[in-house]
Amino acid sequence: MSLTYPAWHWIHEWSTPGTVHLHAVKSVYAFGRTKYQTYLVVEFDDLGKALVIDGKVQSAAIDEFVYHESLVQPAMLAHGSPRRVLILGGGEGATAREALRFPSVERVVMVDIDEEIVRACKELLPEWHRGAFDDPRLQVVIDDAEHYLRSSSERFDVIVADLVDPQAGGPAWRLYTKESYELIKSRLNPGGVFVTQATSPVLTPKVH
Repeated sequence: MSLTYPAWHWIHEWSTPGTVHLHAVKSVYAFGRTKYQTYLVVEFDDLGKALVIDGKVQSAAIDEFVYHESLVQPAMLAHGSPRRVLILGGGEGATAREALRFPSVERVVMVDIDEEIVRACKELLPEWHRGAFDDPRLQVVIDDAEHYLRSSSERFDVIVADLVDPQAGGPAWRLYTKESYELIKSRLNPGGVFVTQATSPVLTPKVH
């Protein structure tokens, strides 16, 4: 018995020099090349709608809630009563969605370097942000996160780094350094909490 496979397009996602994942693409909703990175909003056969940046799947409809809830909620609960939250990256709006769920939150600042991707996510990923961009407590700042941290004196109760992986030449690698973490610490209120996505220690054994 022979098997017939649909003639879909495929995205090759390299995890390590020796590991690649293939994702079958059913539909492409958007493709763009900004001054910082390339992006796709696609429909995968198995994962559903997804955001892909520089060949890396950022999140997918099937399980984005697992990532975003796990990233945000423990830090918010550890603080206890966060009023001011800073999000570095998070262009999909889902990280802001999770922060805004907490009734103690009065202000959320989301700093993302790429306005085009934020705009695409706002339009094409409503399942992710669920109206967070329309919440008056949210301020979206289009800026390099490191520049924002150096130029702003505002302090926060919780800081969440929801950044792309630190690929060489990418827009975020500097934010994974000891110097950046010290800068982030200086922007926390006493008792503040910082959390970051840190890629996979299995698939990314060498962290820069």
